[in-house]
Amino acid sequence: MRSIALLWLALLGAMTAPPAAAQGTPAQPDASGSRDPYGIDRYPRSWIVDYRLDEEVRPRSFVMSRVDRIRREMRIEEQLRVDATLESVTYRIPDGVGVDAVVEHFAGELGSDVLFRCEGRSCGRSNDWANQIFEQAILYGPDRNQRYSARQWRGGLAALYVIERGNQRVYAHLEFLEPEGALALEPNALLVRRLSQRGWSVIDGVTPAPDGDLNDGAAMVLAAVGERLDRYPGRRLFVVCHLAGGGDPEATLEASSACARRAAGMIAPEGADGPELVPFGAGPALPRTDAPAARLELVVVERG
Repeated sequence: MRSIALLWLALLGAMTAPPAAAQGTPAQPDASGSRDPYGIDRYPRSWIVDYRLDEEVRPRSFVMSRVDRIRREMRIEEQLRVDATLESVTYRIPDGVGVDAVVEHFAGELGSDVLFRCEGRSCGRSNDWANQIFEQAILYGPDRNQRYSARQWRGGLAALYVIERGNQRVYAHLEFLEPEGALALEPNALLVRRLSQRGWSVIDGVTPAPDGDLNDGAAMVLAAVGERLDRYPGRRLFVVCHLAGGGDPEATLEASSACARRAAGMIAPEGADGPELVPFGAGPALPRTDAPAARLELVVVERG
């Protein structure tokens, strides 16, 4: 009787256990020598159809705008040139999964520091993305079915392109650019891009002191920020000063308000053209895990 009971339990376990594929095993074998870059989690049951690793540090282009073609010449409005290595991977997504689900999955893996995103025809022509930008003909599909996003990620850059082809097969292509050292960008080179994409950006190179004073060199950095804001004429931007906690709350708020006024004056002197700057002292009241406690931020405010 004991052996019959054990056999029955084994059969019951076999019937209730999920199949291997449902637990995340790829539906097809991965391309030889491939891997998930940086250990990211691929979309469940997807498999790698192409993998490339170029460990030579050399100039590479990172696209942060739609791709246009004018008189047979491809035009990219905004891109970075970065000396970096390149790792790319192309996944085939299981049948029945839509592009939006794939984009949402990888957004969870890559984080929220989005520099640019587009979807459908606002990205330009899928043919150009597939054959000119990524050199992967398998990524060509109807323009309306494409999604693209560019991010700053782990000290480097990450691009994601997802497409549903005309045969309803979905592919996700990831590219990672890793600079030899820290990302060699001019301070605040991505500030305007972040403002346009998510409505706020930390100002690099300026650290408020506990008393609200600004570090040496802040005037030069903030004047350069003001020059980048010429595309926001008449817009309202909050200049927010955050200070680390620990002191008297009222004194800290007063110091951060003075800090914000000082910074706004350095960004755009009174009477200068450009956006309307509104100083705001947040003190220690708005902490965020992805930014230093003491920081200056710009926040876009929509009128009306």
